[in-house]
Amino acid sequence: MRIAIYTLGCKVNQYETQAMEQELLRRGHTLVPFEDAADGYIVNTCSVTAVSDKKSRQMIRRCRKLNPAAVVAACGCYVQTHAAEAASLDIDLIAGTGDRMAFLDLFEQAARERQPLTLLDDALLELYSNCALFVLPSHTEGLSLSLLEALSLGVKCLVSDIPENTTVTADYGTEFRTEDTDSLARALERDTARPLTPEQREAQVDYVRTNFDYDVMLDRYEEVYHHVIGDPLKEIPSQAKAHRKAAAAQGGAA
Repeated sequence: MRIAIYTLGCKVNQYETQAMEQELLRRGHTLVPFEDAADGYIVNTCSVTAVSDKKSRQMIRRCRKLNPAAVVAACGCYVQTHAAEAASLDIDLIAGTGDRMAFLDLFEQAARERQPLTLLDDALLELYSNCALFVLPSHTEGLSLSLLEALSLGVKCLVSDIPENTTVTADYGTEFRTEDTDSLARALERDTARPLTPEQREAQVDYVRTNFDYDVMLDRYEEVYHHVIGDPLKEIPSQAKAHRKAAAAQGGAA
């Protein structure tokens, strides 16, 4: 294969890229400049700053523009720490900061099979990232953390139609009738044949981040407590909220 590599970040990343280049040449591949047409692209990402995150996303997207048919792989700190975002970027292989030789093995496998693969140091992230469809068939449920995890990682979700599930999924999941096995069978057949597009995954991840972020949920709990306890407390900002505002102000000043 003709392979192009783009490296962001520190000297460790530069060293790892050199090691991968040597191994790829040993395996009989050809290295080409990143802007050239290639059969496969590897982006060795960085996440030391927000600018690094943005640059990592830009370069991953550029790979797909350079050759839509190429196999695209990303490794390094950004995809390890932002697995949900990375999963929404139409990547064939997502790997973290682990074994680079195992990463190259999977890179070649992804090129042969053209099936998305994930190799992360976090077992839970790796599990969800390799999941084609998350199914939650509960008869009763509260706020399902596993459902939020799946949604936040861009996994397509199929849930029973109880309000506790459909309120969470909103427009970002499909449903079947509770206790109706025929409905579940039809939904499974339908949803496994219709994977999410990269744009749909990205919108789903953004939906969870906007509506179920820690600070958002904390503010909602405070509103409930204020409503139950009484209006006078609405004038008293919580210590947690005051702390968050102070931290945000310091971050902006920096």
